[in-house]
Amino acid sequence: MDITSEINRINNAISAAYTAARGKGATMPATQNVASLASTINSISAAASDEADYVIEQGTSGPRWNYRKWASGIGECWGVFGDSMVNVTSAWGGVYYGGWMSSDANKAGRKYPFAFISEPSVTAQYIGGNGDAWITSDIGNNINALTHAPAFNLVRPSAGTIYNPKLSYYVIGRYK
Repeated sequence: MDITSEINRINNAISAAYTAARGKGATMPATQNVASLASTINSISAAASDEADYVIEQGTSGPRWNYRKWASGIGECWGVFGDSMVNVTSAWGGVYYGGWMSSDANKAGRKYPFAFISEPSVTAQYIGGNGDAWITSDIGNNINALTHAPAFNLVRPSAGTIYNPKLSYYVIGRYK
């Protein structure tokens, strides 16, 4: 093979690599030449390493938790916790608070389906009952941030009883 044929073969191979890399989302240099080949290879490698994550396990745990484990080591779980009633009668400044998170059953129920290796991000919100309220932390009833969802109290501007209160949790972090 003569030198001109070899150069044409290499140029055609580079052009084909550019087309394939663009199809995978790689950022390509403006010119297709040997000088930009290193940049092209780095971009192709980066695009190849951005493969989509995927679920390797999912299911339910106990009566409340749903969960997913991702191949990348991300884990997420979510659930709704409630009780039949909560007396919101303990004075705290100009408001009242009360909770049900101190019970052994609630503490056991807040155990995640799997342990996290670092403190996960937790989103919790009051989603229902027969009265308005908001939540505040109940540090005294927390167990372990890697294995259990945090405890909360309900807060109201006036004392009262809330029937069928519910809290929703969404937790995401690394399990490996």
